[in-house]
Amino acid sequence: MNKITNISLKRMTLRGLLVAACIISLVMLPFSASTALAAAVNYQPVLTATPVSGTAPLTVNFTRSVITDPNGPIISYVTLNYGDSNPGVSGTLDFGDGTPTFTLNQISSHTYIQSGVYFANLTVFYVDNTSVSTTLIITVNPSVIPEQLPLITASPSNGTAPLTTTLTSSATMNPNGPMINSYQVNYGDGTSNQFILNTGNGVTSFTGTSSHVYTTAGTYTATLTVTYNNAVSASATTTIIVNPVVDTVLRSTAVNLSATLKKTTVNVSGTVIVQDGNGVSIPGAVVSITWVKPNGRMVTQNAKTNANGVAKFSTSGNLGTFTLTVTNIRKTGYSFDSVNSVLSGSITK
Repeated sequence: MNKITNISLKRMTLRGLLVAACIISLVMLPFSASTALAAAVNYQPVLTATPVSGTAPLTVNFTRSVITDPNGPIISYVTLNYGDSNPGVSGTLDFGDGTPTFTLNQISSHTYIQSGVYFANLTVFYVDNTSVSTTLIITVNPSVIPEQLPLITASPSNGTAPLTTTLTSSATMNPNGPMINSYQVNYGDGTSNQFILNTGNGVTSFTGTSSHVYTTAGTYTATLTVTYNNAVSASATTTIIVNPVVDTVLRSTAVNLSATLKKTTVNVSGTVIVQDGNGVSIPGAVVSITWVKPNGRMVTQNAKTNANGVAKFSTSGNLGTFTLTVTNIRKTGYSFDSVNSVLSGSITK
């Protein structure tokens, strides 16, 4: 074989190698592209939830899954963030022996207490430092009806001024309702107290007490107003009766006389009204009086006041002037204030 022939053979061999390489490249290129595409598709995680909307508190069941390519990277870690303050769930899925995890199918549930829109996020991490995520929207609607209407009680609910009373306030949220943020107690005498229960999510129920002093006699309506985290409020009331300070003074505030004539005899009736220093009628007080008749004769009598604080007296005599004079008023725990009393009355017939 001559020199020219050897050169031709070498050129043919090099050309054949180049052709073979091109053919192999053309065959492998579609295979590699399809493999990469399949891996990208199979690496996409799937997150479903039931239900995806409802009234708070809303319990949602999540199903998370992912299918990996047998020739792809191994799943090393998976996280599910519920979108609220809950830390969610996570876990390591690598078997530790180099075997790839082809299918993950896990179920978990979560309860959303507050109303709002939440973005639940599932992320799959692979051993090659790549990750893929998917997001699901959960809508939680508020409820406007509390389960237990607010309740307020007062102990004691009546007494003498100054009256110190303890007011107990309570409320409970609806199972599907809003959380409780705060409450206010208005004591009905121009004063009130505001109580913040939680600066964050609120509370499901509360019982609170506050003490208040009513210094002036009167009837008061204390009002409890509970505010929920959806800006809805509900109220309840209770009544406190404050009596005036007990006054130990007895006074005759009026002496009333009337007379009738029967032939030549005059029949006279008299009443004495007894009250304390606050103008409250005093029953059970013994009133002593003296009658002075037209002939100058004096008659003493005693009578007890009835439920309206009235003591009744009577006498009779000839025509002329009759005078009734209060000499004393007695009751245990009280003293007779003669200086500020109406002590006498007269009638002529």
